[in-house]
Amino acid sequence: AAGILLVVAVAQWRQQGGDPLALEIRLPAKAVTLGDAFDVELAVDHMAKDGQVAGFEIVLNFDPAVLQIDQVREGDYLAKSGRSALCPSARVDNIAGTVGFDCASTAPRKTQRMSSGVLGVLVFHSIAAGDTTLRYAETSRLLSDFDGEMDFHPGDATLSVSDSDGTEVSE
Repeated sequence: AAGILLVVAVAQWRQQGGDPLALEIRLPAKAVTLGDAFDVELAVDHMAKDGQVAGFEIVLNFDPAVLQIDQVREGDYLAKSGRSALCPSARVDNIAGTVGFDCASTAPRKTQRMSSGVLGVLVFHSIAAGDTTLRYAETSRLLSDFDGEMDFHPGDATLSVSDSDGTEVSE
């Protein structure tokens, strides 16, 4: 039976006041087969009331022999809080297996506190069967309104791509 191995590790750190914050890699809910296009969301969750992500610099690594990136889209997190976001073009390297994207924002006098939301959406397509781990690079960071840079401990997620006939490939 076709299936997807889904292992999501959540990166956690503590904000001022000790409240946990998580940066998640959300893989597709359905099985991924050879040739499929699919979205991967990078989301923030459990933001404390006294802090908010005002910007970010994210670099994600993947196996370019299994996946390729087609597009990077801005998520809804910054806009839903009432912010104006500036997100330059993403840096995609499908040979090395890296994607980097940044967003900065300006806050109007009143912003809505957002405890969770999607920072960005990566549109991948699978080019081979096999396993790949999506992993935040050590250079990734989140920026806060109040405290500057938030400490970040990267997590990862593993995705299995099956052959188009539904058989799973193990290495």
